[in-house]
Amino acid sequence: MAGIPIQHPSSDKDALMLDWKQLARESDEQLATRDVAETHFACAASLPGAERIDVPAYLRKIDQYAWQVRKTTDRLWPVFERQPAKFDNSRAHFRLLVMTTVFQRDLGFRTTGRANRDDYNCSDSRDAFLHGLIERQTGTCSSLPVVYVAVGRRLNYPLRLVTCPQHLFAR
Repeated sequence: MAGIPIQHPSSDKDALMLDWKQLARESDEQLATRDVAETHFACAASLPGAERIDVPAYLRKIDQYAWQVRKTTDRLWPVFERQPAKFDNSRAHFRLLVMTTVFQRDLGFRTTGRANRDDYNCSDSRDAFLHGLIERQTGTCSSLPVVYVAVGRRLNYPLRLVTCPQHLFAR
């Protein structure tokens, strides 16, 4: 498998200027062109727990995650080629399994489990937004799917965020 190029959706300069108020005025078409990670950071920017968000550094971190997923996918690609049935004969299925493995095993990402409790306190934005996942390696259904989509899109995977009542997931 040829290496998949990592595509960063926009520049660090744009990320520094992105504001949730600006996002609220954009059409769905305009929002669809935005990097989901930058959008997540902009929405968290003025919330408690987000005082130290360093958008350019965090975007570079997400680029590093994408590089690690790509490198691991390339290294393991012969496994898929030898046994495609083990992965439902689906390149996409294999790629997402590799990405999940990198996030969980190599990067140590895990769910906090707190968001599912009745006494969940969301007064710290790090518990619900992407910057907390990057800082702590723990997240919820509101941050884990965002990192999957942000990294997947950098690798040209056709991923999107899907909402349903009290939940967010990547598809």
